[in-house]
Amino acid sequence: MIGHAKILSSNELEVDDHTKVLAQRIVIAAGSQLEVPGDRFTPVSDPVINDQVGKVLASELTLTSNTAVESVVRTGNGVKITYKEKGMLISSELDYLLTATGRRSNLDSLNLQAAGITLDERRIPQFNLATGKTKNSTLFIAGDVSNTHPLLH
Repeated sequence: MIGHAKILSSNELEVDDHTKVLAQRIVIAAGSQLEVPGDRFTPVSDPVINDQVGKVLASELTLTSNTAVESVVRTGNGVKITYKEKGMLISSELDYLLTATGRRSNLDSLNLQAAGITLDERRIPQFNLATGKTKNSTLFIAGDVSNTHPLLH
């Protein structure tokens, strides 16, 4: 079955607002999407640590954050990037380009609270790392929706 699912209860979901499915077990393998982390250079939320990491990196590298990339093109000597930063269009030719992005799970539209599931501060349900089973034993987490086992399925 192909479509967008919404959970109605711990054993029922609806696909594309027209097909209801009853199941003894539901595996959530909704994947993830790109999320740009902003000014953070580490997964640590402590601003002092992130500031220090930024200073160390900036001593060796040109760093930009909160930019909108317009284009990236290979050149004979490396790469040319064009991006917007603070409203200005900037082009740079570089030997190498490193981009740092994050991933965010695609759980927002699933209506997990209908099955009695709450999300943690990273918007991920609590689940058993070994089995993928959520606190509600009929729902399981698989793949990069949790970022714990991104290549599970």
